[in-house]
Amino acid sequence: MPKRFERSGLVYKMLGVEIFKQVILATVGRFVSLLRKREALYTYFVTSPLSIKSIERTEAWSRFNEIVHLVLIFITFFIGRTIYLKGYKSGAVLLGLGVLLNIYLVMLQRYNRLKLVRMMELLERRAKKTLSG
Repeated sequence: MPKRFERSGLVYKMLGVEIFKQVILATVGRFVSLLRKREALYTYFVTSPLSIKSIERTEAWSRFNEIVHLVLIFITFFIGRTIYLKGYKSGAVLLGLGVLLNIYLVMLQRYNRLKLVRMMELLERRAKKTLSG
């Protein structure tokens, strides 16, 4: 779950995650959208109907995606380190860029999870009001 310092999203905004998100949506996101309908992409979007269950499913997939990118960070880092130690500096730089890309993808998952958690909290508050009032 999001840490206390993440709750406002300011940390991610200052690191440029919103701009990164727009770039991803305009490039890879557009390509993926051409291949599959949005409803079939429940791992990336909260699909209709908007419910706590659909938000929880998307949030769970965001955790999975975060883990995948964390694993890729470590694998890419150690391969890059090995390549650097063997003297292939340009290859190591490319792998370093891969590490940076995956760091931003992890931050994007965490930033999006903030929004999902807020949506769940809002729906839960609405449900409580409806039951009590």
